[in-house]
Amino acid sequence: MKRKKKYQRGVDMKNITQVGVALIVALALTSCSDMDNSETLASKAQNSYYVEYLMCDFGPDASPEAMGTMISEWNETIDTLETAVPYSVGLVPQFETDLMGMLWVLVWPSEEMSVTGWKEWAEGPADAWAEKVKPVIDCGSVNDDSVRSYAFDVYSFWTPKAVDQEPPSVAGFSYCSYTPAITEQVLLTNLDAYNGWLDLVTEGVDQPSAYFYNVHVPRFETPIEGSQAGAYDYVYLHSWESEEARQQGSALFESSGSANADNPCTEVFLYDSYPFRNNL
Repeated sequence: MKRKKKYQRGVDMKNITQVGVALIVALALTSCSDMDNSETLASKAQNSYYVEYLMCDFGPDASPEAMGTMISEWNETIDTLETAVPYSVGLVPQFETDLMGMLWVLVWPSEEMSVTGWKEWAEGPADAWAEKVKPVIDCGSVNDDSVRSYAFDVYSFWTPKAVDQEPPSVAGFSYCSYTPAITEQVLLTNLDAYNGWLDLVTEGVDQPSAYFYNVHVPRFETPIEGSQAGAYDYVYLHSWESEEARQQGSALFESSGSANADNPCTEVFLYDSYPFRNNL
């Protein structure tokens, strides 16, 4: 039986600018002779984060109202800790999956901060909290090792130029593998080209976009058992303020002729993204 998505609203459609920024993956290949082989995703990124994805199942009492109350109480609880996660979202898949009902995403400045925060959580409110919210959502408990968490190093290459005022936004993940033709250095060159294209299509627009993208590198061996993504080396995450923005940005990118026919990535898996916490 497929999991029912109980905490989900219809996608909000917005009026956006004539340029709906943007999609997707690797651009036309560039000669390796023009690359600096010393550069890495970490050295080239604007910012980097340590990000954990917790797989959660909705409980029998799950509803938008119950989730909203639970998130407010979670923020109040987190604020009592010395080491609080600064940023969090909930991702509800738009596709059928047996893995989870929602991904609870925790964004940390570093792995060290994550370790400290989880230790304080485990020694404090963890057990009572897990039991209290289980009728609404079950993400496991850190003290009985039932948390299903997958960590990534995340490298940001394009940040939002506006704040999304009408959640949920739309998040898209595409899972990619290196090939003899597409190495990390080729990927970096392609990211530079993609950013140049974004600069071009956003120049002079009247309304800034909340679009952003980054590259995830898993801290674990892939594939995740039962996942539709298969094995991969890195992941593109794109975020759009609406489904309308995603479709217009995708069409604009495809019409530009920049898309790479030899793209080593999967299709884009879409999620509705709900803000839980933002103290970055």
